[in-house]
Amino acid sequence: MATPPGNKTTLFQHQICVKDNRRANSHGLFFADDPFESVLPVTLCQIILAIAASRLLNFILRPLRTPLSICNILGGIVMGPSLFGRSKQIMGRLYPPRQAEFLATAAALSAVFFVFSSTLKMNISASLRAAKGSWRFGLIPFLASFWVISILFNLFGRDSFSGLDFDRSRVIMSFVLSLSSFPVVSQALSELNLLTSELGQIALSTSIINDITQWLILAGFSMTMSRNSKTSIEIFFSFWALLFFCVFVVRPAMIAVSRKTPPGKPVKESYIVTILVGVLAMAAITDSIGVNYLHGPLLLGAVMPNGPPLATTLVDRTEVIITQILLPLLYVFIGMHTDVSLITNWNEAFKLQVIIIASCLAKLLGCVLTSLTYKIDFKHGLMLGLILNIKGIVELIVFNRWRKLEIVKLPIFSQLVISSIVMTTILTPLIEILYKPHTRLHLLYDHQRQMRMIQNSPEDTELCIICCVHSEANVRSTMAFLEACNPRRASPICAYVVHLIELLGQSIPVCHRVDGRRRESVSDTNPIMRAFDNYARNTSGSVTIQPYINVAPYKNMHEAVCHLAEDNFVPFLLIPFHENEQTPGSLTATAIRGLNLNFQAYAPCTVGILVDRYSQLRMVRSDYLFHVGIFFIGGFDDREALALGSRMSERADMMVTLFRFVLYTKQIGFGKSESFENKEAHEEAEEEEEEAIIQRTLDECYIEEFKAKNIGNPKVGHHNILVENGEHVVEAIRALQGNYDLVMVGRKHEMEGLRDEEMLNFIENAELLGTFGDMLASVEFCSGMVPVLVTQCGVKQHNWASD
Repeated sequence: MATPPGNKTTLFQHQICVKDNRRANSHGLFFADDPFESVLPVTLCQIILAIAASRLLNFILRPLRTPLSICNILGGIVMGPSLFGRSKQIMGRLYPPRQAEFLATAAALSAVFFVFSSTLKMNISASLRAAKGSWRFGLIPFLASFWVISILFNLFGRDSFSGLDFDRSRVIMSFVLSLSSFPVVSQALSELNLLTSELGQIALSTSIINDITQWLILAGFSMTMSRNSKTSIEIFFSFWALLFFCVFVVRPAMIAVSRKTPPGKPVKESYIVTILVGVLAMAAITDSIGVNYLHGPLLLGAVMPNGPPLATTLVDRTEVIITQILLPLLYVFIGMHTDVSLITNWNEAFKLQVIIIASCLAKLLGCVLTSLTYKIDFKHGLMLGLILNIKGIVELIVFNRWRKLEIVKLPIFSQLVISSIVMTTILTPLIEILYKPHTRLHLLYDHQRQMRMIQNSPEDTELCIICCVHSEANVRSTMAFLEACNPRRASPICAYVVHLIELLGQSIPVCHRVDGRRRESVSDTNPIMRAFDNYARNTSGSVTIQPYINVAPYKNMHEAVCHLAEDNFVPFLLIPFHENEQTPGSLTATAIRGLNLNFQAYAPCTVGILVDRYSQLRMVRSDYLFHVGIFFIGGFDDREALALGSRMSERADMMVTLFRFVLYTKQIGFGKSESFENKEAHEEAEEEEEEAIIQRTLDECYIEEFKAKNIGNPKVGHHNILVENGEHVVEAIRALQGNYDLVMVGRKHEMEGLRDEEMLNFIENAELLGTFGDMLASVEFCSGMVPVLVTQCGVKQHNWASD
């Protein structure tokens, strides 16, 4: 409609017809309603396609050892404009304008809970204590990378990067690209099975220092974005007020919740719901005061106590939803804005990649040079540099933040995302191939590398024993064993008692000495250590207790204990049998069984597995005789059991009986002879025969030494039992049932004609206990009521020089 003549303005009326559809869901195809015009079906389709694409990519890229996190990110990119989204029809269906705001909100929500979950798993205080000895790794590589990026930005100049807000991006990009993120490094180490390795521990400590620096920088950047100084001051004081509130109000409240929760019980659901709502509230508060909304969940997760019961319950209830349902929305959102086709300025792209590659090389060189100051060899310094260069979801969240703030434009954003994916895809399998987690970082002298056993430990010196316990049920039998080992003033016992706890509700494995003045976060540890302290004070012998706690995944739990044994020259490691207190076949029993196998495979000392299913092992007292039976068949492991029995025989209230099984054919000289058709087989047989002769000679020496040591001792007996084969040994063992308090036997036996492998198919735990050890521990011997100690010398075939 036009205005009357003479008016200076002209008004027009436009009639716009739009579909009035405010519903989130669809009526359905049968009502002529297109589901892809509604928010809910599109969102569900995005989640399903992202998960399916990531799993398919994980299956395809598995031979290349591509980590699952990278496959998840690639799944989101595949759905975006870089691949399938290049079709306008598909792009319009998968990313309709009406759903854009919801997708952005869902992506932000997933980022909120991811940041909270990641910081919840941090053990900041423990990591900072550990970082005291390796603080240079957190400083020098970062500074080297930061200086290189800054120099290259200035060298290329402002005109080289049209896709950057040069003034704002130069410093903030230099900082962020130089730092390593804890959640990314932790996830990579977990996938590489390196969490408990020495190199992994240094990488975690370094990444936590970098992470704290990164979030402080981002918080400071958010505060200084306002050009109004008054507003910046208000934001600054509001943020610090929120920080003090979290430290002095929220944290004590969360600690009180943890203490009110009974041991072994989950936290009440009302507390869990309150905390999860608090995560959203913290995000809303920080967003309202002008700070990045991710800093609120970050603060809340950082101040909460990690580990059981609170963090464990939270992670158990929320991790699957966060990682498998919410995060795919974030991957879809990032993939929607990642478009490789927008990268058209190849001169700019080349210079940006030069900066990124140079920063990685500078960090790598910084780690190598820093490692030399700690006397760590070149290879391990190189591996640490590769680990700290891994990128992941945290970097993508930061890049996306830059895109929203228009610090970077879409072509630069796409370059940053693709370069992070390519870098991690290359580095992860390279680390897995080159680094072996059981190697030590520091070069060891020959006397440190040699095997430690009870056989070569002097009798008039302190005997060190590592005793591993899983719960209070293992305490009684462990103390009884220590007392049976005859601690005395001339040869005291130093027991390193290690409480083994599965890593739950945190990302950082810890192995440290328990401070008696400080309450441990794991409530079960305190009564266990008090029981051992009481035993050490009340025993008639001389026993020193060194309490330790080892929190790690079961698959890596053995590494810290093996390092403890190696560093302290411990000759004997005592571990409980996996069926002592658990139902056979349970998940925990299966995990402990795998742990015991790892101990046997990697321990640098003798390993003793104590089978005590019914807790029959009693403390040695003067009012009765403690009867020990030693079943000696021959070989390294049996000699170790005999050396331990020889030490026990010196107690006045100890009865020791040695049963030696002698191969009958060897005694009368009818050994098996074979004709060899080739010279190599004949030479190999001669070498085996020479080794067998050496072993038989050593067996004879140890037997004679044991008999000579106990001449005139009526409480020590010795019996020779003639056998012809393995079946005769089994029959003889069944016939030797008696009133034993403890039976000891070696795991492997090397006498000709008595091979353990002959009966592996007939016995359940032969792989762990050996054929005859499992026979002694079964119900067929003394109705299964006699505790059995199965000894195995350290890994004799392990090539220390290769480390």
